[in-house]
Amino acid sequence: MLRLTVLAAQHIFIVGGQDAHNYMLDSAAVYDPASDSHTDLTSMSTARMGFDMGRLGDLVCAVGGGNTALDACECLDPANPEAGWSAMPSLGTAR
Repeated sequence: MLRLTVLAAQHIFIVGGQDAHNYMLDSAAVYDPASDSHTDLTSMSTARMGFDMGRLGDLVCAVGGGNTALDACECLDPANPEAGWSAMPSLGTAR
């Protein structure tokens, strides 16, 4: 199970999920349809699957997830992806 999310204009973020052995993934990449190319991004600090993604201003955020519920949220600035994922305040309830 892989999370594909279109959150930034003209780009698709491929984030987390699980591998063939059911291990959660922390990997992230972005696909640019205009150039038909993938670029690896800095991995998230939390491996997750079954999570959701959203936007917070210009940031792309991964929220919750996991084999058991997580309260973790981390965001990436698509304009400055080399800065990596930033931890955000924990959710009030694990999801």
